[in-house]
Amino acid sequence: FNTESEHGTGRAVYLLSILRRNMKKFALKMAVFFWLVLLFQIIIGYAAMPEKVSLFWSYIDRGIDCLYFSDSVMRFYNPGDESSDAIIDIMKAKAKNYTIETVEHPGYNLEIYESYIRAAVKSQKKPRAVIIPVSLYSLSAEWDRPGYKFPLEQEALKGRGIINTAAYRIAASLRKKPASAGKYLEKPVYAGEKQEGIQADYEGKKFSVYSDENFRKKIISRYMHKAGPQNTRIQALKKILLLLKGSGIKAVIYIQPLDHETCSAFYGRGFDDNIRGNVLYIREQCAGVEGIFLDYSKLLKSEMFAWKDTMYVNEHINYRGKYRLAEALSRELYALL
Repeated sequence: FNTESEHGTGRAVYLLSILRRNMKKFALKMAVFFWLVLLFQIIIGYAAMPEKVSLFWSYIDRGIDCLYFSDSVMRFYNPGDESSDAIIDIMKAKAKNYTIETVEHPGYNLEIYESYIRAAVKSQKKPRAVIIPVSLYSLSAEWDRPGYKFPLEQEALKGRGIINTAAYRIAASLRKKPASAGKYLEKPVYAGEKQEGIQADYEGKKFSVYSDENFRKKIISRYMHKAGPQNTRIQALKKILLLLKGSGIKAVIYIQPLDHETCSAFYGRGFDDNIRGNVLYIREQCAGVEGIFLDYSKLLKSEMFAWKDTMYVNEHINYRGKYRLAEALSRELYALL
């Protein structure tokens, strides 16, 4: 009996030893698998880094004095212009005591600018100044469309360490999803305090044919909203101002030029009143900024805009407009630095 008991105990010990060896092998395989996955994620993270983010980090590493954030206005080329130079090209030619580069992309707005500026403030090499345009058009419901949120860039900008480089693509996929196309089209559109309709009423096939009524509707949807604290781009502006405070980075914040002459003539006095109120509200938010606030909403004449080929008013400008804007900004930046 004792012999059988000892035999059973020995067998159990033998099985346990095999199990331990197998568990160690499994743990070792899992550890190797984990590190291989991590290495793969790091390689993919670097290889697939959003182009604009890579450019931004290269500018930081080079110690560029001024970073100019912008949207499609920066490089828009109007066929027939005397030059295809972007605003940044003109400013570089005028720069005397500083270096300047741009981080721009169609659809960029204050929300993504906040992510870039947060990264700049945290970096060891900080720019001396940043230029931040505030597009009144971008405060409209049109800028709530899903494609204008840039989650990949926002996550990639959270850090340059191995962990964030490995995880930013996963983190971007886990972010709160922006409104779907259907929900976006249900966004309310206001003229001042009055709701005029929903976004679906202001875009679609019916706008492929010009009419005065369609033009008026585009003015309403793009410019007749009222800037306020509930607007996510205004919220981003407030965060930007907090980030810059005490950072040592000076700011040039300007209202992006708009075709006020055409819109005012077409819509009437209410357009000017609404723009004036929105500019005043934004100016108040920027009070105390370490730098300068500039109202360029009426800087350019109607003939300096380049939206006419697209049928409806926007903020794209031709070479004359780009030169005039670059000249004004260069003068202010020179004095600031």
